[in-house]
Formats: sequence, C-alpha cells, structure tokens
Amino acid sequence: MAGRSRSEREKILRAPKKLTIIPLGTRNSTFISAPIKIGEFTQGVLMSNVTAVSGSSPTLDMLVQVSLDGQVWADMEKPVNPGTGELRVTVGFDTISWKGSKIILLSNFPEWLRLYCLIGGASPSFTFSVEGTFK
Repeated sequence: MAGRSRSEREKILRAPKKLTIIPLGTRNSTFISAPIKIGEFTQGVLMSNVTAVSGSSPTLDMLVQVSLDGQVWADMEKPVNPGTGELRVTVGFDTISWKGSKIILLSNFPEWLRLYCLIGGASPSFTFSVEGTFK
C-alpha cells in the first residue's frame, strides 16, 4: 500500500460495516427511509428481504437516492454502457411483488443515502427490511 495516504490505507483495511437502512416492518403506503451517512465508504451492498406480501397486484419499487449535504436529494444513476457513459439508469431494486430477497451493488456514492419506496396496487401490504454492508 505504498504511495497511499493514511486515510486511504485506513479505508482499505477497515472491516465492513453493517447498517439497517429500513428495519423490518409492515408498510402499505409510499415512504422515504431515514438518511444514512455513508461518505466514509467506497463500496456497498444493499439487500432487501420481503417476508410477506398481500393485496391485489401489489408492487414495491425502491430507488436509491443520494445527497452531498443530506438536504438536496437525487436518484442515484449509473451508466448502462460504462465505457461511454451513454444511457443512464436509476439505481434501485427491480419491482418487487412477491416474497424473497434482492441485492444491489453500490460504488462511487456521495455522503448520504436513502431509499424512496413506492408502494402500489389495491390494498397493498409488504413486510420487509433492507440491510446494507459498506466498506
């Protein structure tokens, strides 16, 4: 690790940190998770775990939102064609309509992260949590 600053070496050697993004609970309407400060990390993995679903045609869309200051938020995007940077897509879990788990890999994010959770359908209900591991 020669040639790296002390703070860079500390980031590399730091053990991964687990964070609860959304605690386990039942939700039936759109909401935004509490913001979490992640600026000290360079990589992350988010895992959603849906344990119960009910309603008619229920859907859950979760978009990753990021912020430099914890006040102004934007949807996180990534290039579809990383080599050219053309065609950007929003980072989030694919639409969820059943029980199970999904994972998102993250990198190159600013100081703050939150999830915008859009719940749709007729009388929808989702019991789920989202955990993150960052390093």
